Amino acid sequence: LIDTGRNRIIMDAYNANPSSMELAIRNFSRLDGEKKVVILGEMFELGEYSYEEHSRIITLLNSMNFCGVFLVGKGFENITNSYRVFENSEDLVGFIQNNPIEEATILVKGSRGVKLEKVYDFL
Repeated sequence: LIDTGRNRIIMDAYNANPSSMELAIRNFSRLDGEKKVVILGEMFELGEYSYEEHSRIITLLNSMNFCGVFLVGKGFENITNSYRVFENSEDLVGFIQNNPIEEATILVKGSRGVKLEKVYDFL
């Protein structure tokens, strides 16, 4: 848990698979905090199960009540949802620079290849 002065961040941007992603989201939903934001990067190396597993994560997110959800990567791009989906972490950084997130508790989780650590300095 990192306190940046603007936000509290749980940074787990180095590994993601369907079970770790689900557990992270469920555990995060149980934390105290009124303004919770989720930033998820796609899960790599799922092969033919990629669409199914990313869809399952979207369904889980839909059952939660987060203040904001931001998704990064092609794994989330073709799944119908109401969340903002960014092609890469640089696009997300650009969005956050123009729409700062403040006074939130933020879960950052994704596969290492998505490079979500790039958003840290902007949170």
